[in-house]
Amino acid sequence: MSGYAITFITTGSCSLTASQDGGFVSTAHFAAAPSVIQTFTIAKASGRTIQINASSYSSTGYATWNLTGPTLTSLASAGDSDTKTYFAAPSSEGCSVASSGKVVLSGAGVCRVQVSISGTLFDDATSPAIAFEIGKNTREMALTPQTLTYKDTLQIKTPDLDGTGAVRFSLASSTNCRLSGDKVTALSGVGTCDITVIKSADANYEATTASVTITLTKAAQKITLENAQLVFGKKLKLKATAGSGSGSITYSVDDSTACSIALDEITALSGTGVCVITATKAEDSNYLGATTTANITLAKDVQPVTKKPQVSIKNSQTLALANSGLTYGKTATLEASLGSGTGVVTYSVDNSTACSITANKITALSGTGSCIVTVNKEADANYESATTTATITLNKAVQTASLGSAELLFGKTLTLDATTGVGSGDVTYSVDNAMACEVKADKVTALTGSGRCVITLTKAADANYAAVKTTATITLKKATQSVTIGNAELMFGKTLTLDSTTGIGTGAVKYSTTSKASCSLKDAEVTALTGTGSCEITLTKAADSNYEAASAIATILLTKQSQTLSVPDAQLTYGSLIKLKPLSGNGVGAISYTSDNTHVCPIKSNEVTALTGTGSCVITVSKAADSNYEAVSTTAIITLNKQSQTLSITGGKLTFGGTLTLKPTSGNGSGSISYVSENPNACSIIANVVTALTGTGTCSITVTKASDKNYKEISASATISLSKVAQSITLSNAVLMYANTLTLDSSMGKGSGALKYVLNSNSTSNCALHANEVTALTGSGTCAITAVKAADARYEAATSKATITLTKAPQTISLSDAQLMFGKSLTLDATEGSGTGDVKYSVGAKSKCLLSGKTVKARSGSGNCLITAKKAEDANFVSATTTATVSLLKEEQTLSLASDNLTFGKKVQIKPVTNIGTGAITYTTDDPKACQIKGDQVIALAGAGQCVITANKAEDENYAATTTTVLYSLSCVIPKAIALGVQKIASGIAVKTTPNKDLDAATSLTPFVNGVKSKCSNVLTIKIQKISK
Repeated sequence: MSGYAITFITTGSCSLTASQDGGFVSTAHFAAAPSVIQTFTIAKASGRTIQINASSYSSTGYATWNLTGPTLTSLASAGDSDTKTYFAAPSSEGCSVASSGKVVLSGAGVCRVQVSISGTLFDDATSPAIAFEIGKNTREMALTPQTLTYKDTLQIKTPDLDGTGAVRFSLASSTNCRLSGDKVTALSGVGTCDITVIKSADANYEATTASVTITLTKAAQKITLENAQLVFGKKLKLKATAGSGSGSITYSVDDSTACSIALDEITALSGTGVCVITATKAEDSNYLGATTTANITLAKDVQPVTKKPQVSIKNSQTLALANSGLTYGKTATLEASLGSGTGVVTYSVDNSTACSITANKITALSGTGSCIVTVNKEADANYESATTTATITLNKAVQTASLGSAELLFGKTLTLDATTGVGSGDVTYSVDNAMACEVKADKVTALTGSGRCVITLTKAADANYAAVKTTATITLKKATQSVTIGNAELMFGKTLTLDSTTGIGTGAVKYSTTSKASCSLKDAEVTALTGTGSCEITLTKAADSNYEAASAIATILLTKQSQTLSVPDAQLTYGSLIKLKPLSGNGVGAISYTSDNTHVCPIKSNEVTALTGTGSCVITVSKAADSNYEAVSTTAIITLNKQSQTLSITGGKLTFGGTLTLKPTSGNGSGSISYVSENPNACSIIANVVTALTGTGTCSITVTKASDKNYKEISASATISLSKVAQSITLSNAVLMYANTLTLDSSMGKGSGALKYVLNSNSTSNCALHANEVTALTGSGTCAITAVKAADARYEAATSKATITLTKAPQTISLSDAQLMFGKSLTLDATEGSGTGDVKYSVGAKSKCLLSGKTVKARSGSGNCLITAKKAEDANFVSATTTATVSLLKEEQTLSLASDNLTFGKKVQIKPVTNIGTGAITYTTDDPKACQIKGDQVIALAGAGQCVITANKAEDENYAATTTTVLYSLSCVIPKAIALGVQKIASGIAVKTTPNKDLDAATSLTPFVNGVKSKCSNVLTIKIQKISK
C-alpha cells in the first residue's frame, strides 16, 4: 500500500483497516472515529496461454534432448512461483517425457508433447500438443573377414545389433563352400566364399546388410614312415602311410654313400651306420604338402668261414673267485685266482643298484640280496681267454640307538633325549608303568609324583640296517605348587574376603593371624576392629601325594572410615549477614569455618557478612578426624546481591541543530551514567549532550546509571520539545556556452525540502530550463534563474536568484592531407563545424601550388603545399581555422626504343622516343662481348645471336625516372675485296693490307679473318692484280 493505492502481490485475501485519530479544530475537540475493516478476495489473473518453442522434429536415430521454453503469451511474464510440467500427450508414441522437459526417444512413431504451467498469480494453462515424427533408426553392421581350412566348419559371428528383426545368411556361390544356417563349411582349399548377412527391419529399425569374404586355405595332412634294419647289399621296399591328399610321394636319403634309393626302393651300400630316409607327399588343391623321416639301421652281412690248417694251439687257463659276504656300506678287495696268462683282467657286477665295483674293489650298496661278480681275463699269445663268477651275499649293517635317563616332576612333559641311528626304520617308544607315565611319540608325561618309569626305544630294521633297542629310567618327583594372598586396605568396621589362590593340590587350606587386637578372622573373611595400623594374615596349603606344601603372607592395611558433612548454599545482600547450619557425620571431631575471601565475606564463628554486592564467596566447613573417622570438609557458595539506588532528570526545549546538556540527579552508587535517545531520528546524544535532528515533535532521552559492585542499575527519562530552524540557499551567477547545458546545484540548503528552479519569463528565448538543467539557446545575452527551497520538518523555506551569461560556442573544421601529382588539380573539401559562416582557403605567397576557390593545382613534382581553411563566425559560433599538407608527386614519363638488326662490325645510333622530362638518358647492354655501347651508339662485336640494350632516363624535378629495353639481332656481312695494287713480294716479307672502311678504326680484321672472336664464317678475299719478281 502506498498512500491510498493498494497493489495486490499474491492471491488469497487481505484486510484493509481505515481509522481516523481525534484532535482539535479551532476550539472544538473531536474524538477518534471507530475503525472500519474491509476484506478483499484476490483471485488468479486469467487470460494466459502457453506453447512449446518448437513445431516439428525429424530423427533417423535415437536421441535424448531437452525442450526449450515454453513461451507465455497474453501476459507479459510468469509469476514468481510458476511450475512448468512437461508430459506426453495421450496419443504419443515412441518417446518418454520427463516433467523437466527431457524427451527420450525409444522408437519410431509420432511423439506428442504438451506442457502445463501453474502458479499462485495466474490461471493454470496447458499448451497444445506438439508432434515430433521419429523415423526408423539405421544400424551399421561390420563383419570381420575370416579364413577357413578345407573341410572345417566356421560359425559366422555377427555383432549384437538392436532390434528384433531376424538375421538371415546367404552364399553367393556353392562351389567352394556349403552354408547351413550361420555355419559355413569349406569344400575346397583354395579360393574364397562371399557370405551376405541380412538383419530384417522391425518397427524401429531399417533392414541392414553386410558381406564378409571367407578365404579358404589348404588343410594339413600327415605322413608316417617306420624305422627299419637293412643288411649290407640288401634291398627294402619303402611303404609310407600318407594322408588324405592326392599328391605323389617321393623319397630321399641323407647319405648316398651308405644307401641308394630308386623310387620307393632302398639298397644298403654299407654294413654299418644309419641312413635317414625322408618321405615327402606333395600338396594338391586341398591339402598342404607333408614330410616325415625314418632311420634305416645298416647291419653287416654274414660271410662263410673257411677253416685253415692250425699252425699252433693256445693253452687254456683257469680262473677262480670264492663266494663271500659283504656288509652294507663296506668295501672289500676281491682275491681271485687269475691263471697263468698275461691277458688283461676285468671285473663286472650283475646288479649295479646293489653293488658297485671299481677294478677289484666291490662296495655293498644294499644290505639285502646278493650280487654276482664276473671276472674276465683276455687271451694272450699263449693262453685262451677265461671267465669265472662268484656270489657276494649282502648283509645288513648294525646301527646304534641311545636314550638318556632323567627326572620328571608330576604333571610335566619331557621330550626324551634320544639318538635313533642312521637307518630308516620306524622309531617307537613304550613304558613299563602306564599308571605312572604316559608316552606319546618321544614325549613322556609324569602321572604321579613318586616312583619311576622305564622307557624302551625300539628302532625297526630296514633294508640296510638291523633293528636296535635301548632303555632309560625316568625318576618321578612331586611338583611344587604356589599359593597367593593379596595385600589389601580395609576400612574400620568393614569386612573383607581375602583375595587368594590356593594351588592345585588336595592338601588342606588354613588362614591365621597374629594381630587379633586389630582384626578378627573367620576362614577367608577379615574384619577391621580399628582404623589405624595393620594385620598380617598367613595362608597355608598342606602337601599331598603329588604336590609339596606351600604358604603365603599378606598385610591388611587398616584405614579410617569416611564421614559426611553438608552445608547449603545461600544468597546475601550487600551489608547483611547469615548464620550457617551444617549437617555433620558420626565422628567426634570439632567443626571450623573459613572464607575464601575475607575482604568480601568475613566469617566469625558460623556468621557470614557481605561486604560487597557482586560475585560470591566460598565458605569451607571442616570437621576434624578422630581415631576411627577421617576428617571431612565441604563448601557452601554465598551469592552476593546488590542494593537498589535512585536517579532523576529534567527535560527541556531544543531548536533543530541545537544542543542541550542534561544534568541528572543520581543515587549513592559509583556506576557510570549513560544516555540513549528513544527517537534517534529526532535526537542524537553524545555523553550528556542532546542534539536536535528535526524541528518538529519531541524526543525522549533515557538516562541509565550503571550498576557497580554494590548497587543495582537504575534508569529515568526526560522529554525534549523540538522546533524548526531557518536556512539559507545561494545560487551563483555563471557563464554558459551556446548549446551547452549547465546542471544547477540540486543539494543547496540543509533541509530535505524540494529544491525548485524557475526561469524568468523574459529569458525563455535565450535559455531552456528542465528540472535543474539550463540549456543556452543562443550565444549572446543573459538568463535570470530563481532557486526556491521548500520547508521541511527541520528547516523553514528559502530562495536565491542568479544570472546566466551566454557566450558563443567553439566550432571545429578539418581538412585532410592529400597527395597531388605535378600538373594535376584537386578540389578541397573541408569538414565544417555546426556554424553558418563561410569557409575560405588560402596558400602562401611562394607556394608550389596554385589555388582558385576550392581548386588547388600542383606547379611542381616535389615538396609540398600548406593549405589553410578558415570558417567565419556567426551569431552562435566563433570562427575556426585548420591546415592540411598537400604532398607533391612527380609525374610518370614514357620511354621507348625501336628494335633493330645489327651487322657485325657496324654501329648504329640509338633513337629513344620519350616525353617532356629533362633527365639524362644512359644505355647498358646485357652482353658486352656481343655489343659495345659508346654514348648513344651500339657496335656489334659478334655476327650471330642477340643482345638486350637497356635505356635509363633519370628523374628531374617534375618527372620520375623510367627504364625500357630493346632487343638487337646480330648478323654477319661478307666484306668487300681489297685491292693490294702492284707490290713486290719478297721472301719473308708480309703482305700489307688496307683496312676495310666498313669497320671501326679500332677494330682489327683479325677476329673476322681467323674466326676466333667472330662467329661469322666469311673469309676475307685478297685480290692480287699482278705479281712482280
